[in-house]
Amino acid sequence: MALPTQHERVGDRAVPEPYVELPERTTLPRAAVLVLHGGRAESRDPVDAGQLTVRRMRPFARDLAALGDDLAIAQLRYRIRGWNTTGADALADVTFALDALRDRYGAVPTVLVGHSMG
Repeated sequence: MALPTQHERVGDRAVPEPYVELPERTTLPRAAVLVLHGGRAESRDPVDAGQLTVRRMRPFARDLAALGDDLAIAQLRYRIRGWNTTGADALADVTFALDALRDRYGAVPTVLVGHSMG
C-alpha cells in the first residue's frame, strides 16, 4: 500500500485517502499495470472496498497477474466515487498511484486498465 498524502473532509465526514495495492516483489518488474475502477459522474461519497465498482476490477487484476511474474499489477481505490465535472479528484488519485508505482519500482513502462471512470 502506498502512504497517503493528505486528509480531506467533505462536510462533516472525513474522505478516505487514495489506496494503492502494490504487490511485494523480490525483483523489479519489466512493466507495471495500474487497474482503475469505475465510479459515478457526480458523487462526493467515499469509496469503499466492497463496492461493486471496486470488486468488478479484481478479476482483471488477477488475470493480468497470471500473465507473468515480470509484471507488477497495482489497484487504485479512489477517495471519492465521482468524476465531478473536472475529474480533478480522480486524476489526483491516479497521479498519486503512478507516483507510488514509480517510487516502488522505478521508471518502468506503465499501462492503465480501467472501466468507466477508470
